[in-house]
Amino acid sequence: MHTPQTIVIIGAGNKAKAITSGLANARDRVLLCDTDYESAQAFTNGLRAEHPSYNIEPIACSYEATWEADIIILALASCPDLQEIAKKIKAVANQKIVVTTTDAAKELQDLLPNSKIVQAFANLDDESFNQACEYKKQINCVVQGCNDEALDTVADLVKLIGFNPVVLKTSEVADTRAA
Repeated sequence: MHTPQTIVIIGAGNKAKAITSGLANARDRVLLCDTDYESAQAFTNGLRAEHPSYNIEPIACSYEATWEADIIILALASCPDLQEIAKKIKAVANQKIVVTTTDAAKELQDLLPNSKIVQAFANLDDESFNQACEYKKQINCVVQGCNDEALDTVADLVKLIGFNPVVLKTSEVADTRAA
């Protein structure tokens, strides 16, 4: 049985919105955090209109959002944004699962040493998220990290969103960026 969790998605780009949309049929509480609160509010209102039972809220402050979170998904496009958010949430991300959608997992682990870092969705482009459900299931989504519990939890989320999770257990969080 799935225990509902609070999932915070930080960012409001295409990947953040696609992940947020993909969780619409989950029983989890979702907080979409973006500095452009009005945009996040309009997006979440649209999702609630389409999925009336979706427990989703917009929120402007990443610190407040992550305070309540069980899982934090950083769907940020750039490393400077990642660094800035990591500094803001460090105190409240302690022992929580933090998912990065980029290939900067090693850097994120250095910034949040007491968090369970998992890399997911980094190998997917916007087109992958736009596929119909029957095709999405055929798309592999790499889920990589070193904590078994966190890997299992994120793999379940990936499956819920519609992709086929490919779990890669590492001895430490790897930096997959090209040297």
